[in-house]
Amino acid sequence: SSSGSSSSSSDERWAVLLDASALVANTRLHLGHDDGGDGGSSGGGDDDNDVPVVDGSAAHFVCCSFYKMFGYPTGVGALIVRRDAAHLLRSRAYWGGGAVLASSADERWRSLWPDNAAHGTARALELGTPPFAAIAALRYGFDMLRTCFKGIGNIAKHDRVVARLLYERLAVLRHGNGAPVVRIYGNWPTSVTAGTNTAVIGQGPVVTFSVLRADGSLHGHALVERLTRVHNVSVRIGCFCNPGACRRHLALSVDEQRAARDEGRTCGDGHDFTSAGR
Repeated sequence: SSSGSSSSSSDERWAVLLDASALVANTRLHLGHDDGGDGGSSGGGDDDNDVPVVDGSAAHFVCCSFYKMFGYPTGVGALIVRRDAAHLLRSRAYWGGGAVLASSADERWRSLWPDNAAHGTARALELGTPPFAAIAALRYGFDMLRTCFKGIGNIAKHDRVVARLLYERLAVLRHGNGAPVVRIYGNWPTSVTAGTNTAVIGQGPVVTFSVLRADGSLHGHALVERLTRVHNVSVRIGCFCNPGACRRHLALSVDEQRAARDEGRTCGDGHDFTSAGR
């Protein structure tokens, strides 16, 4: 559930985790109560009023990736925890440095960092040394949102226009026999209306496609990546980052997927997924 409210009654049996890693890179996420304030989590700006706001207030936990927001630093994200759900994270059978105040080497005894208003939940959940050098670099990413892009709204509009333009130009490519050069996946419209910069409902600013031969068969994604690299075009290739969509669009069976794995095939290994070039 991504809308409405969630009660904190004692008989609650489910907790909601919202994976907003890709979402907050170009969308405002509202996590607070509807009190008339900003409540957005993805950087503000005077232009943000025309950007859709996703209501994440029903979620107990929200995770995001700063790498997907800024491109740097890698490997740093955040888990945003609703206060009334923080106790769920303390019910674990392990602990480590950073979350412990004292421990004994010869007895099963330890004193954990207190989880309360004075000390904060985040400190109590830290296991090991946080990547403080990378965390310190985050301020420059947030500064870039405010100064260079003037808010998340400009990023959203830029992504929308660039993705739509790419879709329009790919969709009209044809071989000499009139057959399409690419097959585009997702919720893009079946017909192309050039120059339309409006958002496509249900479609994010990503264009996923396969390159076709003139007879309609697929070129392997590894070959496509090598050829685009020669022409200084960067594309992301692979299948297993989104295995459900990959199997559905390429009509792959479970047996084919397992056979490829048994052959040692992995994403980014430079080999096409199957002998059929999928």
